[in-house]
Amino acid sequence: MKIKITETADPLLLTQLNKEVQNLHATMQPHIFKPFDEQAIEMAMRKIVSTPNNKCHIASIGSEICGYMISYIREYPETAFTISRKSLYIDQIAVIAGQRNKGIGKALLKYAYHMAIYANIRRIELDHWTSNSPASQFFKNNGFSLYREMLMKEM
Repeated sequence: MKIKITETADPLLLTQLNKEVQNLHATMQPHIFKPFDEQAIEMAMRKIVSTPNNKCHIASIGSEICGYMISYIREYPETAFTISRKSLYIDQIAVIAGQRNKGIGKALLKYAYHMAIYANIRRIELDHWTSNSPASQFFKNNGFSLYREMLMKEM
């Protein structure tokens, strides 16, 4: 089973690949995320693929598309408190149901690793919702570690 990672600029394909994860987020965090709205997501994906700094990739096995990743280089300017730095930020990553636990997510992360090295970047960043424990475990199993926490208090 060979997993192939290719770049895409197809907003319609990315829209369909986003459906499952968008609905998952809307179920887990309904006070933050909207249910999948094909028209709205397509417009957002059109903007994402047209932004020069964004990179969109799909993972496939044979002719079947199994997942996707959207990333970009995040630049942190120097401030009085911090030094300037860059990271490769994974904004979205998902593997469709029925295709998980086949190494597809790991292949996407490996591809991101190579993109970062090629760009002379030594840090990959991403975030996920704490209620998504499978994602948390997946990222930890693939070498990611917690370095910052964001807390909230509902009022």
